[in-house]
Parts: sequence; structure tokens; C-alpha cells
Amino acid sequence: MSTYALLLRLDGYDAIDWPSDPDERLPVLSRHLGGTPHLSAVDITPRLCIWTDGDRQHHGAAPRNGAADLVSVLRAEPPLTACYGTAIVTGGADAKGRIEGLTPRQFVALLRLIGAYTPEIPEQRTN
Repeated sequence: MSTYALLLRLDGYDAIDWPSDPDERLPVLSRHLGGTPHLSAVDITPRLCIWTDGDRQHHGAAPRNGAADLVSVLRAEPPLTACYGTAIVTGGADAKGRIEGLTPRQFVALLRLIGAYTPEIPEQRTN
């Protein structure tokens, strides 16, 4: 089964195909977060994690990311105050500590949460 990560930019979102090779996962996160070596991860639930550029997140060097803030409200405690800049949502870690991707069901649920999911509209019937 294919898995994904949800890239939350300030101006929209994208799906990232999640690598099956665990050694490729951190480089994928870093590349999509501007090449930063300083990744910041916050476990939202045991099955969801938000990743950000640690420098921008902690120094307020980027605008606030409203979509990432919406995902962060799923965290029980302590609540997050805000997410800044581009963020990536992945699955949680497996028993070996490897970062998992999002299932298609998780991906769609997150799109619904941030208000980005629009179901297909049926074509007009002519009969």
C-alpha cells in the first residue's frame, strides 16, 4: 500500500510519496523543508507527527501556518501554541523508531480537517 506525507505550505498543500526505504525518509523531510538540517518534530498522536524547520519554528522567522495549527489541535497535551512556515505531517514511528507515512484514509481525513478536501462533483445528467 502506498503511503504519503502531507506538505502544508502557507499557500496550499501537496502530497509527498513516502519512501519505502527508511533511510530516505529524513532526507525527504529536509528537502521539502528547504534543505534544513534542523528538523523539529512534534508528536500529535501516536500515529501523527508534524515536522517543521526547527530554526524557523523556534525563532519566529516564518509566518504562522494556519493549516498546521488546525492539525496540531488533535494533540491532547500540552497544546501547541502555533506552527510557523512550511510543515509536513507524517504518520507516527513504528516499533523500531522508523517514521511511517500516512495511509490514504489518514491523508483524506487531514484534508477534511483543514478544509481542503472537495469530493468529486457528479457530471450533469442530460436525460
